[in-house]
Amino acid sequence: MSDRIGVLELLPTSTLGGGPKHVCDLVRELPKSEFEVVVGAPRDGIFFERFQALGLRVVEFPRRRLGLGHLLLAIRLIRQFDRA
Repeated sequence: MSDRIGVLELLPTSTLGGGPKHVCDLVRELPKSEFEVVVGAPRDGIFFERFQALGLRVVEFPRRRLGLGHLLLAIRLIRQFDRA
């Protein structure tokens, strides 16, 4: 990751709506030379592919109620930022 700031965006859905659109608008404007963005979201809507098209690393989260599996996946992603 070098000197870039790591940003992890976790979304409960990638369907049309305020949250995914807000994240998409935000990451589109962040300078890639300064920020490394990873998006965690279920592959259940059009924003999943839009994040990929922006060249972001997109990690598929299971589409179900939040639980221990989601927490463990988030911890793994955060640790990857720590090591980089």
